[in-house]
Amino acid sequence: MASSGTSTTQQGRTGRKKVAAVPETTEKSAEVSDMDKLDLIILKEIKAHNPYSVSTHKRPEQQ
Repeated sequence: MASSGTSTTQQGRTGRKKVAAVPETTEKSAEVSDMDKLDLIILKEIKAHNPYSVSTHKRPEQQ
C-alpha cells in the first residue's frame, strides 16, 4: 500500500505537477477523490491558457 497510498495522496497535493508531466493521470485522478477533481478543474483552466501543456482532451477542441 506504500506505492498506491503515496500515489493517491500525492496527487491531491502535487497533482498539478504530475498531471502537467503525465496527462494520463488526469483521467485516473478524477476517480480518486473530490480534491483531485478540483485540481482537474484548475488544470483545465491552466491548459486552456498554456499552449505548451499537452492534453489529449483539449487538442481536438483547440484545433
